[in-house]
Amino acid sequence: MPEADYPSRLINIANGSIHPIRSWILGRIVRDFHYWKPQAVDDELQPLLENPRWATARVGPDDNSRPVPPRLKRVGLCVSIFHFSPHLPFGTPIKDWVFYSGIVTAIIQLGIASLPYALYHDWSVLAITACGTLLAFVSGTSPLWKHEKWTCRKRSKTVVLTSTSLAQHAIVIIGRGSDPDLQELAIFEPERTASTLHRSFGAFLAVLWLVLLVSVAGLKQNTWFMLAVGGLGMVQNVVVGGASRKPKSFGLHLELDEVIAGPKVMRVLMDVEGKYPGVGTSMVDTFFPGGNLMPNEEIFWQEVKKGSGR
Repeated sequence: MPEADYPSRLINIANGSIHPIRSWILGRIVRDFHYWKPQAVDDELQPLLENPRWATARVGPDDNSRPVPPRLKRVGLCVSIFHFSPHLPFGTPIKDWVFYSGIVTAIIQLGIASLPYALYHDWSVLAITACGTLLAFVSGTSPLWKHEKWTCRKRSKTVVLTSTSLAQHAIVIIGRGSDPDLQELAIFEPERTASTLHRSFGAFLAVLWLVLLVSVAGLKQNTWFMLAVGGLGMVQNVVVGGASRKPKSFGLHLELDEVIAGPKVMRVLMDVEGKYPGVGTSMVDTFFPGGNLMPNEEIFWQEVKKGSGR
């Protein structure tokens, strides 16, 4: 699996440690939150967005604000609290249109590849396409991908997922019982933990792909059909690679507990801390990296730290 292609971070509320997210899955969950967020999040934000007093946009690192057109409106911070579903196991994705698009594309490719055989009795394009399709599905079902996407221990750990200090949303996932350790997943390094069997299987597939590539290079007739097959596959890969998806499609089944939002970031963090001890405290350094807190805010967080023993 590639590393995360969207800059995001994970905060461990137990000790406040901040980790860059390397997991491609967790990075996509943060990136696509606008797509999969529950309706309750919009219901909480809408009254704030409709209030002209609070509908502002933060511009620049100094957190200045100014009135903006309706399509650019935002509030200070929205914290969504989730927990793992007890009914669906971690690492078991729900099939969506992205999954089925691969099957549909493969059928169309085989249809295109069969035209040279039907028209000119040339079976080489069909044979190469069939072998490539088989290799693609075998590669996709490799246990190596499961190992890289979902390998982590099962232990209760509450974390926060967000992007930058100017982020509109923060995703809190409450760990309970034997829920997966998302911190371990976020910093997972598959190349150091892959077994010899996994490495051997990957090397074997690489050799087969090389043989297929040599076969394609040696094709002399009806190459336009082969080009059409490859072009369709590349278009499908581009579409799928950038598609927004829900966490359940990645094997993370989340259920919403509560949404806490407000026009002032610090006020939201205080409210979160009041309901979920430790969560608000862990996010202060992320959303206020330079400090510069008001005296009453300093007193509040000092009292919180004294009470928690941090």
